[in-house]
Amino acid sequence: MVAISNSLSEDGFLLREGVFSKQTVKHLITAIESLLKDEDHEDLVLDERGHPIKIRYPLSKHPSFLDSLANPSLIRLVDSLFPNGDAVITWEDVLVKQPNSETEVLVHQDLALQNTEGDVFSIGLSLHDDSHNPVFFLPGSHQSGALTRSEVQILGEFARAAFIPVETKSGDALVHDVRCVHYSEPMVSDTPRYTWYLEFRSESDLRMHGPWKENWINSRKAIWSYVRAQASGSSKEFDGPLRIPHVTSYLSYDQTSPFNHFVNWSDDWKRSRPHRDNTHHCMIDGFAIYQARYEAVLPFHPPGLAPVFDGEKWFFILPDGTPAFPQLFSRAFGFYCGLAAVEVDGSWFHIKSDGTRAYDINWSWCGNFQQNRCTVRDEEGGYHHIREDGKPLKYGPNAYAGDFREGAAVVRGFNGYCHHIDIEGRTLHNQKFLDLDVYHKGFARARDSQGWHHIDMNGEGISEGRRYSRIEPFYNGQALVKKLDGELFVIDESGVEQTYIQRAQSEQKLDFNESFTAYWRPLAVRLGILAGLTSRKSVLSLSESDLKVVREAWANLGLLGPYGDLTPLGRTLSSSEELLDRALYWTGPQLIPWIEGENRLINPSLRSDFFEFHSKDVELSGLIHRVLDSYASDDWNGVAQVLSLEGKEIVADIGGGKGALLCELNGHSGKRILVDRPEAIIDLKIDGVDIIPLNIFKDALPEADVYLLSRILHDWPDQMAINLLSRLPLRSRVIVIDRANDDGEHGLLSLNMLLTTGGKERSTDEWSRLFAQAGRRIVEKNIWRGHSIFTLEGNEL
Repeated sequence: MVAISNSLSEDGFLLREGVFSKQTVKHLITAIESLLKDEDHEDLVLDERGHPIKIRYPLSKHPSFLDSLANPSLIRLVDSLFPNGDAVITWEDVLVKQPNSETEVLVHQDLALQNTEGDVFSIGLSLHDDSHNPVFFLPGSHQSGALTRSEVQILGEFARAAFIPVETKSGDALVHDVRCVHYSEPMVSDTPRYTWYLEFRSESDLRMHGPWKENWINSRKAIWSYVRAQASGSSKEFDGPLRIPHVTSYLSYDQTSPFNHFVNWSDDWKRSRPHRDNTHHCMIDGFAIYQARYEAVLPFHPPGLAPVFDGEKWFFILPDGTPAFPQLFSRAFGFYCGLAAVEVDGSWFHIKSDGTRAYDINWSWCGNFQQNRCTVRDEEGGYHHIREDGKPLKYGPNAYAGDFREGAAVVRGFNGYCHHIDIEGRTLHNQKFLDLDVYHKGFARARDSQGWHHIDMNGEGISEGRRYSRIEPFYNGQALVKKLDGELFVIDESGVEQTYIQRAQSEQKLDFNESFTAYWRPLAVRLGILAGLTSRKSVLSLSESDLKVVREAWANLGLLGPYGDLTPLGRTLSSSEELLDRALYWTGPQLIPWIEGENRLINPSLRSDFFEFHSKDVELSGLIHRVLDSYASDDWNGVAQVLSLEGKEIVADIGGGKGALLCELNGHSGKRILVDRPEAIIDLKIDGVDIIPLNIFKDALPEADVYLLSRILHDWPDQMAINLLSRLPLRSRVIVIDRANDDGEHGLLSLNMLLTTGGKERSTDEWSRLFAQAGRRIVEKNIWRGHSIFTLEGNEL
């Protein structure tokens, strides 16, 4: 045998001879052989051929083990390893090598499953002479610290000649640093070899660094304290637990750890996929990577675990198809960022790769970790993002929260609007949207009231005002979009169309067929309102059978549930006088011009003054002006910041309805005047505003420094619009707020105006020509919520 220094610090192992007497060894062998006869106890470990190879927790199995520890030589040896006298037994088992069993212990480190900051020593107490099957150590290997499975395998293959066999005799103690790499060869002798292993750590290290908690440490400490007392003559019996498992509710062996040297499988799982029948995992060529079969499987994720379902419970398997740990779940999902979402009887949480809980909190639902953050839902339905320790970020809760990507996530507030937050939960920018996506290569998809578009990291649109019905993320600088007319294009990051994508003719036909009956929906909403399905009283006398048909139509629209009660969407409609008015407006007075559309197109004289026509019907006129005011209140909110008003200027809003625009100018110090038809402003009072009923085309208009025309001129044909502008003094400024129909983007609305009052939506060039004919020119132009704000001055000035 090669000579060694016998220095634990230098070599990583140390031999002490004759620690146990022959009598003690005899008692222990007798105890072990009695335990080997009982093959049913849970701590007897068998190999694949049925040979016993290990007895775990022997202290709890036979009194000879605890009695033999009260040995002065053993206690002195332990004290020499831990001079502070605070040693704690943290593990004990018996390695069993039966004669000719071919039991082999592969090259490994013992410190493979629970790391530590301090020293950990294992004492192997030999119960047989082992010259026929000694342990081989690699001197000095402990100084490299914890090694991965791959590193240890390399040492075993390329440094085999450097390993030293250390032969022991019955009763000897072989101490080694658990980081010292070692192995033993297959047992091919007619003589058995039993070795009782005891692992020790210092109490101070355990309490400072774990990995076990206080109760576990105290229970383990009590065993060695009892042993020392017995050696000193105490006759008191031990009354604490002797079987104290390493695996606890918070700590388990990680079978996928790269520092776990006791597994043997390839990396095939990294290239595997669930088989098409979903019963196992296979390679791309369809060959299974293990023999087991399950009811359902999900993909493998690092560190090499996959959730599977056996028909009753979900659990996780290793790449060889065997369970990774004993925990069972009602649902289980893959590992992301080292943690997996699981559910047990309605409670959701995350687990670590050893199967133990990552934190103590339960949620009503959990997502998957992305960028070390995860979406969860609480019992009240609020969404949060949590860190890996289960602690929520300091924001929210929100109505919804999505995954993080590129350092940002989308959250939807309880007001329905979406915005981006950063990794700490702070608002990324001040923009809010109706719908929003995570960032992809610096851009995110966003939807506002006009449609979908792309935004940058500051929340600013990059599409120059263009909107789409559907968009995809950018792929190498280009994205597929579906325009509002249904056609597909590829655009670049500037919104420039790069290529046209042909749609299937069947899809185009489907779009047409849906549009042909699209009017059913708003008219069905109207009929339901009039039939009393909302908060408003019924004004229709219907039979039960007819009312049932109307209810069924509302159910199709998602407004009524299966039991006839209003859905959330239905309740939103029913509780909003504004929405109810708008529904009746568009399907009532505003629908008539479309029904008469053919005649109105060929006979312009039928395009009457819409407002004059309905002015005598007080109820209907009230509906029209309430609806127009509701849209104005939405669209002009905040518009004062872009209007060019100065000092004490007198401002007159021509055709200003119920004063939504002037109410936005409460901060203006000059006089404000509201002018509109009598029925529009009947009984109207606004603090600080003079209200004058008149016909803006015929009656004398009040004098003002600034005249406002918001969505007025688009109502009328060119000549009427020119006439109205010409009635305003050229010395006064005029601010026109209307849409610019550039590229025909407001074509449908333009047709609506043509049929209703003979007006239209004009392009910027058309507006300029119209203004010029009225003796005015554009001196300033701003954009506000899809509208152009033209500031005009007289040409003679």
